[in-house]
Amino acid sequence: MKKLLSSFILVAAALTAQATDYVTTLDINAGSGSKKYPKSTVQVQPNGDGTCTVTIKNVKYEYYMQEQPVGNIVIENVPMTNAGVYTILRSVQDIEIVEGDDTNISWQGPGYTALNGGKLQAYFNGEIRGGKFYGNLIIDTFKAIRRSLKLTLGDEDYTIGQIPNSGFEKFHTATAGSATSQEPNAWHSFMTATGTLASMVKSAVHTKESNETRPGTTGKKSVLITTGNAIFGQIPNGTITTGQMNAGAAQAANTGNHAFLDFSNEALDANGDPFYATVDAKPDAISVWVKFQQGGGDLAKDYPYATISAVITDGKKYQDPEAEGTEYKNVVAKAQNKTIESKDEWQKITIPFDYDTYVANGADPNAILVTISTNATPGKGSADDKLYVDDVELEYSSQLSSIKIDGQEINGFEPGTYYYSKVPASKKMTVDMIEVTAGAGATVTKRVERSSTDPKASTATITVVSADSKNITRYTVDIKEGKVTNGISTVETKMDQNIHATKIYTVSGQQVSKMQSGNIYVVKTADGKMVKVVKK
Repeated sequence: MKKLLSSFILVAAALTAQATDYVTTLDINAGSGSKKYPKSTVQVQPNGDGTCTVTIKNVKYEYYMQEQPVGNIVIENVPMTNAGVYTILRSVQDIEIVEGDDTNISWQGPGYTALNGGKLQAYFNGEIRGGKFYGNLIIDTFKAIRRSLKLTLGDEDYTIGQIPNSGFEKFHTATAGSATSQEPNAWHSFMTATGTLASMVKSAVHTKESNETRPGTTGKKSVLITTGNAIFGQIPNGTITTGQMNAGAAQAANTGNHAFLDFSNEALDANGDPFYATVDAKPDAISVWVKFQQGGGDLAKDYPYATISAVITDGKKYQDPEAEGTEYKNVVAKAQNKTIESKDEWQKITIPFDYDTYVANGADPNAILVTISTNATPGKGSADDKLYVDDVELEYSSQLSSIKIDGQEINGFEPGTYYYSKVPASKKMTVDMIEVTAGAGATVTKRVERSSTDPKASTATITVVSADSKNITRYTVDIKEGKVTNGISTVETKMDQNIHATKIYTVSGQQVSKMQSGNIYVVKTADGKMVKVVKK
């Protein structure tokens, strides 16, 4: 028994010790422009407990044409999530940078910890797919060197946090018997459908490679989606999906006809891609460029819209439309637009994701099912509907939509304004007195530092990193502490009775543009009097 136990320990130790080196392109930006290092090494070492250690070796960056040697960036205990044939890596943690491999170089990174007053905050999203490593990493080194480091790892064929081939630049030939069509890589039509009635729909060609592109793009192609010939007296909508189509019912509106994703689905398309797409974070919205040209026919007037649907899940089986009577607890968020109008021009559609409805599911974002169709109602399209699609993008914000200090909105706050001065607080400022509204998956860090010269002054710094670990934004708020006087505490209090106010102040003395119901304000009236008002 002891011998058997020892063997298990040796095997576990061997598995833990195995590491894989990935040679890839590193693009690093420290604020003065990015520079590519095409043969960078990333080492991934599994720890044997579902986590791994990621080491980005011998990192350097260029700052105003001067190369700065950083060292080896070590991210420990990164959770590894199985995503079918891919592996998702993501972590937000404090890290240290160690000496690089070349002992002849004076590496600067190990000194950042002391300059920062502690470990460095790191935001990491990564993925291993097809034997390649991809990743986004932001290291907040601002306190140490007055700039942050933004790293992007991987070839240009895939971008972390985005849908593969979202610009529809690459196509492959899909076949069904003697029928063939051009399907965009990582996207699928009825030609690769499964289901009991798949043989009846697979020969229809619904996708074509198109040279028509949306205005302002750098791409050269888009995808054209068309309707098919009538089946069972119904016109099948042209549809593409990041999942796989299922044809399971004669009636078009039956949910046996759907798109689905499932990480356990081992099927691959003609290009070798699985029938699912991963997502590494929580995007705020999905945007897509479309040009919809509806055909004629009796149904055109009553069913005039094309549609797009995007559903984020944990990667377990999910179908769209959902099966009747089935509750899907693996949904993270949804974004849908069922009213895309027919116009003979390109239009950009942006759809926010709804997370609030599904927060009780507690599911992690690992996969996304995007389905785009020539008609919002199954079987109600026209024979010659055309839908051009270009440049699908998942949008991630690193900006705040509001900041409150001591319970009050900052007067004149704008998401794109990053510095505010003389913001009042009624007492000694603490981190708990800062309230912000950020994007769905953004990471927010708040810090308050006391003034060295003014005992009633402090500075709040709010750092926001987008959910895909690609962008970082920093807000600075200079705060003046202490109770506001000017007789405000002794003025007469009245209920709001259509008082004509020339100026409005909160009880802490901050001027605001309007009053909100249920709050108390001090207003300056047209005759110069100061009146305390309870807003109805």
